[in-house]
Amino acid sequence: MLIPFHTAMTFAPYPWYLRNSELNQATQGLINVLDQYHMELLFFIAGAAAFFSLGVRSGKGYAVERLRRLVIPLVFGMLVLVPSCYWVADVQFSGFQGSFFEWYPTFLRQSLTPFHDNFGPGALWFLWYLVLYTALLFPVFLLIRRKFGETLIPRLAGFFEKRGALFLLVIPVALVEMYSTWIIHRDFLVLYYVIFFVCGFFFFSDARFQRGIDKSGPIAIVGAIITMTFYMLLIFPQWNTSVLGPAFWTNLSGEPGTWGYIIFRILISFTTLFWIIAILYLARRFLNFSNRFLRYGNEAVLPYYLIHSTPIALIGLYVIQWDMGVGPKYAINTVLAFLATVGLYELIKRTNVTRFLFGMRLKKPGPDEEAVALPYEGPLALVAGETARPATSPGDSYYIVCEDLFKIYKIADLEVVALRGLDLTVKAGELMAIVGASGSGKTTLLNILGGLDVPSAGKVVVGKRDLLKTTSRDLVSYRRQDVGFVWQQTSRNVIPYFSAFQNVELPLILLGWPQKKRQHRAEEMLEVVGLADRMDHIPDRLSGGEQQRVAIAVALAHNPPLLLADEPTGELDSQTSETILDVFRSLNDAYGVTVVIVTHDIRITSKVDRIVTIRDGRTSLEAVRKQPQFTRTETQEAYEEFIVVDGAGRLQIPRNLLDQLKLGRRAKVLSEGDHLTIWPAEGEEA
Repeated sequence: MLIPFHTAMTFAPYPWYLRNSELNQATQGLINVLDQYHMELLFFIAGAAAFFSLGVRSGKGYAVERLRRLVIPLVFGMLVLVPSCYWVADVQFSGFQGSFFEWYPTFLRQSLTPFHDNFGPGALWFLWYLVLYTALLFPVFLLIRRKFGETLIPRLAGFFEKRGALFLLVIPVALVEMYSTWIIHRDFLVLYYVIFFVCGFFFFSDARFQRGIDKSGPIAIVGAIITMTFYMLLIFPQWNTSVLGPAFWTNLSGEPGTWGYIIFRILISFTTLFWIIAILYLARRFLNFSNRFLRYGNEAVLPYYLIHSTPIALIGLYVIQWDMGVGPKYAINTVLAFLATVGLYELIKRTNVTRFLFGMRLKKPGPDEEAVALPYEGPLALVAGETARPATSPGDSYYIVCEDLFKIYKIADLEVVALRGLDLTVKAGELMAIVGASGSGKTTLLNILGGLDVPSAGKVVVGKRDLLKTTSRDLVSYRRQDVGFVWQQTSRNVIPYFSAFQNVELPLILLGWPQKKRQHRAEEMLEVVGLADRMDHIPDRLSGGEQQRVAIAVALAHNPPLLLADEPTGELDSQTSETILDVFRSLNDAYGVTVVIVTHDIRITSKVDRIVTIRDGRTSLEAVRKQPQFTRTETQEAYEEFIVVDGAGRLQIPRNLLDQLKLGRRAKVLSEGDHLTIWPAEGEEA
């Protein structure tokens, strides 16, 4: 709506850089309708962006990001882009005859004069307000995000979740509306728009705010239609001569200080609030998806905003001189300005210098520009024209080696031993499961293998990395590039306000993959896990099993050679669990990725190659799948079970055998040629 809205200003009685000789009420109507909510909605979105940005950055990182994304583009726009619009205004209204380059030095000299009227953000005032809000509200937002938010946000969210509670926001909106035009005698918009900026900051901080939108949305739609109708009748008196009479409407919109004026300002405030809530309600119901066009637009939006007014003004300067009606002029100006803006953006995004000046993320050249690394060259594994990373073929060697592994947690004055000299080996490309009772050390082992925890002693090697000797920086690189995680809780796996596609694409963005390759990879992974038709849905619109499949696609998006899953079926029903386990098996077969699953699910026995049981912090039992035996009616598969003997010669006798033989703290071990026998001690030894 940006270009149609601002182009309409040329053909309506509205303060703009140029004006057509013939004005049109339809264009004025378009401006008035959009003026009731479009900037308020943009400031609301900007406030939400501030909340998310502070959630993933330090205070210093947030300040630097705002500087790069707001201040630099604003200064560049004020010095390079906005002046062309001022030149157009001088040509039409002041009769200036020279070219832009003849005019610019005078403009630059005048700009150095404090408070000169011909210098300012112009159509970029939105960015100027954001810079101001960032500077003033940054300390407050930081305190809310880090300290007071734990008590303040839940209280506010609990109140505004109630049906209709959001409409109480009309009170501050109406008060500022009246204060800015009645007391100050002009639109004090800085104070007005900050209300929506702050609301946007809070909106995504708690799901109850969003549920409040869902409850109040239908009422807001009806209210928006009714109040907008009254508003249009007020601003276009010629439309309402037959409705209650013109005197009524004139008195209602009256002068500041009159009751008519107060009612009019309250009406405008309700109109704005109804529209905002209605749009957010409809967006939550129907716009939770993504596609190539929206992904393109998300990257283009800031440069597009910076550029748009310049083509509108430059093209409009010639279009208004043509001998034709307002309608054709408006259409031509709009279309040409849009094409020019998109064309300029396509040039801007190609170099890092222009990307920097227009607030875009810089391209980071790296190995991913040449090829996308994949663990194995299996079915569906490669993006077209790319090569896989060199890796050991499945079964050729041990990819994971744990020897005499200890992990001790200190809790106050107590020490809890989670792992007690554990030994484990996993072959490259193997699909295996780790089972055991709660507290046996399964999750601790998984966290160590994933680089999320560090062992107290022993040896743990994954690939060519000795994790006990790896620096913190290298562990970060290891987690980002070599490991994929799937957790039991879907909230740990996916970002709730991202679509399935965006969730899968996110780790690739962080790793600097080129746009086309990461989009192709995200689509490929979602297709592999059977969600090609659901990629534009957010997690709330997906079942639990579908969310876990998205999590698997996220975990494998960056082609890690190791996939770790902690109770991936713990919150799923039996049928869905079967589906998820089948996905692990198919991905292991297709990609050759090494998969380690920690689980209590007994269905895992038919899906993996090997099952290792952990008891009391040590590997106890190991069950290895035999080669399948084919009969006339079915394929029979069985496991052969072993007791694990660790590097120190220790083994754990199954608990049922200990109880059956009444083995105490001592036993006799005798050599019987090719085997050993264990006898319970007798008499005093027992």
